[in-house]
Amino acid sequence: MATTLKEKILDSCDLQGLISDHVNLKASGNHQVGLCPFHQENTPSFHVYSDHFHCFGCHAHGDVISFVMKYHKLDFVGALRWLAKHVGLDDTELTARRQRDQGTVRQRKKTSQIFSEAQDYFSAHLWQQKTAESKEALAYLESRGFSETFLRHYGFGLAPAGSANLYLNLIKKGYHPSDLLACSLATRHPSGTYDFFSRRITLPIWDHKGHLIAFSGRLFTKNSSHTEPKYKNSRYPKNQILYGFHFAKKAIQNKKRAIVTEGYMDTLRLHSAGFLETVACQGTALTVSHIKSLSHVTSKVILLFDGDKAGEQAAFRVLPLSFDFPHLSFEIAQLPVGHDPDSFLSSHSQEDLEAILASAKPLLKELIAHKI
Repeated sequence: MATTLKEKILDSCDLQGLISDHVNLKASGNHQVGLCPFHQENTPSFHVYSDHFHCFGCHAHGDVISFVMKYHKLDFVGALRWLAKHVGLDDTELTARRQRDQGTVRQRKKTSQIFSEAQDYFSAHLWQQKTAESKEALAYLESRGFSETFLRHYGFGLAPAGSANLYLNLIKKGYHPSDLLACSLATRHPSGTYDFFSRRITLPIWDHKGHLIAFSGRLFTKNSSHTEPKYKNSRYPKNQILYGFHFAKKAIQNKKRAIVTEGYMDTLRLHSAGFLETVACQGTALTVSHIKSLSHVTSKVILLFDGDKAGEQAAFRVLPLSFDFPHLSFEIAQLPVGHDPDSFLSSHSQEDLEAILASAKPLLKELIAHKI
């Protein structure tokens, strides 16, 4: 049973009927087609289904709320008010929502300031401190083939050795310990509160709009304990965020394809080689939220996972999700056994990788062939 205003609207609103009030639609099988209201076209490419719309020309996509937001240039709450009035629903809950949202905005602003302070701290320790530790970190990054311009552009930094340097620095600036713990910049132990990242190269994680929301830290020294994980990430919704999306969005649209890798180092390697249309699912399975984000900017997704059994199985797990996105084509590009995208580009040319991408096979056909 629908409980929120959004759910009530989605349950009670006839998407095809509402859009037909704004767009001249004609029946085509089990859906309707018309000229897209969001870009100029002469041949209809705007398809309206019972629960969503999709334009094969400009890739506009969404539900009834998305349509109203885009067509009437409203924010989310404004679209809910418009639709509530349209279908005769009570919208009083939006007042309470607005109050909650104002509190959320204040907290988000504080969190953004904390992450910005942390990024300045990490950046300064990599580029300005000129310590033996920073020289070692830079030597490691240069050995991976990244230029200084590239490293600065993508925000690389250094969390220096020490138990609570960043934590104490931010406390002195007036931030509350609970906020630093919530941002995963500090961690609490029985003996005290310490920095979450220490003696690691750091990389900022941005959301799809380019807001800094987390960090990842990677070991770079040979003296690190074998018990420490190579990568350490602060908390953020991995199931919703594709690493590099805000960098890649324009290139994805221009090249009419998105390349998806498993880890951010793979994506960074591809970006450095000119494959700017690449994003990473950060070691998690590709989710519906990830695919929805991609569906807004392209109609072709190439899965470029590790060239081993695990990478192949990870790609095949995407198949059930793909059926909910009939306008997207999913392909699998297979690397030689033992290679990941990063290692492949370390020993092969851009042309070699482009050849692999060009030979990518439809995911469904490849799974059938694999099973046979």
